[in-house]
Amino acid sequence: MNDEDSKLFGIPADRALFVAGLALLVLGVGGIAERAVLLAAGPVLTSAARLAAHFWMPLVTAVLQLALGGLALAFRGRPDKIAPCVALGFFAAAYCLVAAFAGVASPIDRPMATAVLSVITWLLGFAATVLCLAAAIRLDGRLRRKIEPRVLAVVRHKLFFPFVCLMLVLLMNLVVTPDFFSVNITNGVLYGRVIDILNRSSELVILAVGMTIVVSCSAGTDISVGAVMAFSGSVSIWALGYGVMGVDGKYSIFSYSIPFFAGIAVALLVGGMCGLWNGFLVSKLKIQPMVATLILFTGGRGAAQLFAGGQIDRVEVPSYKWLGSFLPGVPVPTAIFLAVAVVAVTALALKFSALGLNIQSVGVNNKASRVIGLRSSRIVLLAYTFCGLCAGIAGLIATSRISAIDANNCGRNMELDAILAVALGGNSLGGGKFSLAGSVVGAVTIQALSTSLLTMRVTPDQLPVYKAIVVVIIVALQSPELSRYTRPLVGRVRAFLAPKARTEGAR
Repeated sequence: MNDEDSKLFGIPADRALFVAGLALLVLGVGGIAERAVLLAAGPVLTSAARLAAHFWMPLVTAVLQLALGGLALAFRGRPDKIAPCVALGFFAAAYCLVAAFAGVASPIDRPMATAVLSVITWLLGFAATVLCLAAAIRLDGRLRRKIEPRVLAVVRHKLFFPFVCLMLVLLMNLVVTPDFFSVNITNGVLYGRVIDILNRSSELVILAVGMTIVVSCSAGTDISVGAVMAFSGSVSIWALGYGVMGVDGKYSIFSYSIPFFAGIAVALLVGGMCGLWNGFLVSKLKIQPMVATLILFTGGRGAAQLFAGGQIDRVEVPSYKWLGSFLPGVPVPTAIFLAVAVVAVTALALKFSALGLNIQSVGVNNKASRVIGLRSSRIVLLAYTFCGLCAGIAGLIATSRISAIDANNCGRNMELDAILAVALGGNSLGGGKFSLAGSVVGAVTIQALSTSLLTMRVTPDQLPVYKAIVVVIIVALQSPELSRYTRPLVGRVRAFLAPKARTEGAR
């Protein structure tokens, strides 16, 4: 094995293994001492589950770190004996994750400084374990040839970074809210912040699916989806019943004028027609997508107000709440089922038909697609129609949540979050190849960030500021141009850590 093959990030693998082993020894001793202090506190470990999650499992993790650090220091100069270190490294990394999840499932009350220290210690321990494992694999040429290509394939996958961003957002909550991941069953339904994230992100996931198709085939965005949500929801409630003036001066619907499913069909029809209008302007009249969808962006809410009579129309029929809350006897929110259904149907339609390939072809080169026989205008028209249909579904969910139509606030700024979800998912806003899974992860990340900030007592008025800061950081980290600015810094770190080159015989 030559010198280049035995390097990790430009640093000799044996030196990286030495640093990781030394760090694991220090962290292992510190972890054992921390468990002793926590056990002395006594009252916080009030149950067997908490005792196991916050004492025994972290204690085993610290012992594994000590053992792994000792093996790394003992065998760092003997690549032929490094296999036990690799095996123990895999086990220690997996156990570290299991112990972290166990700690999350059984939170305890402790000072903020202690919680922050525990999270930092866990991150350092996990990072040192992974570094030790990578260096050991790098030293063993046979294992490196087997494992390294698979690891690189995972890291280079387009969904890797979106998932990492989502995990970091969720990990942030471990410090601030120890019980963030707790899920309870109350009155036969599931409650918890995780359930709330999945539930509240349903509309955004549906919008992101439609926006992904639009961006892919037209290299443009549909900024009218929020207004179309309000418009479709308003027309649906108008069709279900004209409403009766209540004592408080607001319109209320106490019975349906048409069947409930007919009202759903009306909302879907309105959303599809709005998307068809946008697609006609973009594909037939060749208007820029943002300018074409700006028409409904500005006029959609006004039309929704016309159908709502300038009021907040309320629906007092219990069945209208089913789409935005729970079906009778079902503990999972209905909106989650709808979002999963939209994603699944779209993914299957794109995978098992030529439509997905045709959409990407039109997005990559519209003129070349026409030359080979594809009807580019029709594909773009269908894409915008589908996006409008998704907005209609999201509008039904949004109005069902509050059992009313508030045309001024329904779907407000949702178009911006949908575009951002597409970008966070690793999709290019210039059209071409796309990833539905990436957009879904991006949508869940945005909602997780919003829920996390609200949990931290950030007011709704301040929320966009903090949200924008985090989003800028995430998007910047995904930018390929960032490597141009970080490469010199990485080179300096490598030069500092790597030993000086030998010059014997160089003359």
